[in-house]
Amino acid sequence: MDIQSNPIPSVRFTHVGFWVEDLDKMADFYQRVFRMHRSDHGKIDAHGLKAELAFLTRDPEEHHQLVFLAGKPKDMPFNVINQISFRVDSLGDLRAYWHLLHDEPEASEIYVFSHGNAWSIYFHDPEGNRCEVY
Repeated sequence: MDIQSNPIPSVRFTHVGFWVEDLDKMADFYQRVFRMHRSDHGKIDAHGLKAELAFLTRDPEEHHQLVFLAGKPKDMPFNVINQISFRVDSLGDLRAYWHLLHDEPEASEIYVFSHGNAWSIYFHDPEGNRCEVY
């Protein structure tokens, strides 16, 4: 099928969901570090899913940008999430995050990196997911 003859409609990415071991700890971390609001909380038992959920957002036009589902096995050999990235507006904001993260007891393995076109701070959240603020 030729993309010219069958164009894909415009699409906008809005949110991601992932399994966590400790729902409240993870939700509290993202609320504290990224000032996300817990827009909803509940349980699902449908479509092959059975879990407690927490919905988080910073965008008032989006009900949620992150969804955490309780029930990630503690004995997984590695973390399947490679990276969760957040963009800030300025170098001053990035510097503010540098200080905030160093004061955050649940953030670990904090380091900086220059990509040439952007400066980034990388760190791990309480369950070892790599996060980026750039």
